[in-house]
Amino acid sequence: MEKKVLIVDDNLEMRQLLAMGLKKLGYASHGAPNGKIALQETRENKYALILLDVEMPVMDGFAFLKAFRAEQGYETDTNIMMVTAHRDRETVEKAVKYRACDFLVKPFQISQFLHKVSRWINVGVEKSWSRLKPEHENILRLTMTTLDRTWDGVVENKPIQFQEFLEISGMITESAAQKDAKGLLDAVKDHDAYTFVHSLRTGIFLSMFALEHFQFSREDAQIITSGGVLHDIGKARTPLTVLNKGGGFEPEEWLVMQEHVQHTVDILHASENIPEPVIEIAWCHHEKLDGTGYPRHLKGDEIGPLARMAAIADAYVALTDRRVYKPAFSHEKTFEILEGAPKHFDNDLVKDFKKVIQNYFPGIEK
Repeated sequence: MEKKVLIVDDNLEMRQLLAMGLKKLGYASHGAPNGKIALQETRENKYALILLDVEMPVMDGFAFLKAFRAEQGYETDTNIMMVTAHRDRETVEKAVKYRACDFLVKPFQISQFLHKVSRWINVGVEKSWSRLKPEHENILRLTMTTLDRTWDGVVENKPIQFQEFLEISGMITESAAQKDAKGLLDAVKDHDAYTFVHSLRTGIFLSMFALEHFQFSREDAQIITSGGVLHDIGKARTPLTVLNKGGGFEPEEWLVMQEHVQHTVDILHASENIPEPVIEIAWCHHEKLDGTGYPRHLKGDEIGPLARMAAIADAYVALTDRRVYKPAFSHEKTFEILEGAPKHFDNDLVKDFKKVIQNYFPGIEK
């Protein structure tokens, strides 16, 4: 479902700047030059987030907030973030009174804006997790908070606490073993924190693959699953200007993006008690059989079974993820792409992986 954002600001250039940033995240946006027009918009359309200036003609930001709360109450799923040059005590107190979710103080970095917008739009999705099975809600919240905390720690050169990921991966593996992972996958399909969603889904599909086809023990599958969850943690050291671009890289940007693999391996080596399979998954998930992958350009037998398996699961997840620069491809389209690239992926394993998914999800298109 497309998520819409309302930008309320009397400055046309600011509305255009914010709209460009929202487009990068794949969100539709509408603009309003004052609170009166914005109020009418909220009567006619459902918005996931409202970006609200304070000083505007006709109806200012706080007059809008008061009227909006009077009409729609405080339990609405629409979050309101103040985007203003003011952060004095009176402004903050008024924002708190009418339950604005956050402040973004002008001038600001576009990366800061993108992070805050993504976070608050996702809050609505996260609220729905309370309706899941308790074990599924626990997996989602633990994975998200642990990845977020680890991401911030990696930026500060702190080591990974692997035991936390091993425990999460044990819960994911148990869900996969019980053929009970569909609820987890459905719960994150509308969540827009790409790194969290991609890491969790890769862990889930690797767990299925390890248990169903390779018949690994639960303990070994748990370690492989943790490799899936951690395989992209090095992106925490990728510049946000590149990471948030998502696609359409310039050649120099693409080289910077590829460095996330080396960053991940460096982070894992600097941490304690990281099993070798976890490092192998991180090190090799972008290698291709014909040597055109990265970062080491391994070829053929130089790429082991676990690396081949991780490459397929990672590619499947990436293709079926919705991104700013592409829609989520169907199961059928995704396997057309994977099976059509025998120089990149182990074709026998691709067919095995397809059978695994069809066994787990019998209703999926053939």
